[in-house]
Amino acid sequence: MMDSPQQGTNQTPGPPVFTEDVLLSPQERLLRSRTDIGLRYRAFMADTALATIFGFVTALLLGPLFRARLTQRLAASGDLEGMGGLAVFYGILLAFSLGGLIGLTAAACMEAVTGASPGKRFLKIGIRHESGRPADRAGLVLRAVVKNLGVILAALAALFRSPSFGVLSLIAVLASGPGYMMAFGEKRQALHDRIAETAVYPRSWIMLTRDDGLKTGMKHG
Repeated sequence: MMDSPQQGTNQTPGPPVFTEDVLLSPQERLLRSRTDIGLRYRAFMADTALATIFGFVTALLLGPLFRARLTQRLAASGDLEGMGGLAVFYGILLAFSLGGLIGLTAAACMEAVTGASPGKRFLKIGIRHESGRPADRAGLVLRAVVKNLGVILAALAALFRSPSFGVLSLIAVLASGPGYMMAFGEKRQALHDRIAETAVYPRSWIMLTRDDGLKTGMKHG
């Protein structure tokens, strides 16, 4: 006796399977989509590595020039015999510091203009408005200023030789530590993110704006 062709195919469907994301509210899914502090730290280290490489290149190119300038000044002051050996060290150190500072400044400016530093671009993350929509230029600039306030004040202190700016720079640097620690929280926003109303998201995250509100979606490319 031959079995019917449809025998064994009519099985009772099991209960529907729900993933955890389905049970979350849109706001909870939005918070979970934000980049965690670990990935942001790796982006920072990538930017620092690029700035360090740029510093080494600058030291190779401008180190001899700085050394010659320092040697001339020491010779003019009569201290060349006692401190001439340090001219080489300080010349390379100044050139390296200048190159590193230029590299970090370029990364900060790129982040303020495009919403992603080289490190963030490499890791495919970027800065957006905390709602998930693209951040506007004012928000990106405000975030960059708050994030780098200590460095900005230190530069002003050196430029104007102002102890007041130096004290403010020290306070800003000390406050930046707890400010960065805020990114460990549920909202995954550092202090500069909360002030500028921004957050860091994967580049694949998309917010769709409609008349009836915001709906979240993921797009992988």
